[in-house]
Amino acid sequence: MPHEELFDHLAKVYIEQELLINKISDGIEIPLSKAENIVNELIKDEDLLKLIRMLDRFFLIKHYRDSVKLIRAYRNRLYQFISHTIGTEKYVSILGLTRKELEESFKKDVEELLKRKEAFPLLEAQLNILLRWFGR
Repeated sequence: MPHEELFDHLAKVYIEQELLINKISDGIEIPLSKAENIVNELIKDEDLLKLIRMLDRFFLIKHYRDSVKLIRAYRNRLYQFISHTIGTEKYVSILGLTRKELEESFKKDVEELLKRKEAFPLLEAQLNILLRWFGR
């Protein structure tokens, strides 16, 4: 897998992780923080979790007090991320998965990514550049 595809694969894992957290959380018995812990247990690898936390910083939107502007900024950032990594078609196909299908896909994608763990320092360097470009 070339390094560009590896970054896109990390992007897919990140998006699957976020969607899975939202599908697990019901807001009552399972809050978002508990759902995040459940999904992180599926990963179990600190190096991969570090890369995912770095991607979280990419989506951090600063200095907006107006909630409409905040949501628009987030949507714009998400659209840019998706269109430059996995593409809209792949994103839409992931959105349509059931919780079980999404969890299976997530586990498989994490496993595939962990097989390329030797490339994690390169991914970390790419993420550092991305975060610097966006002042994160």
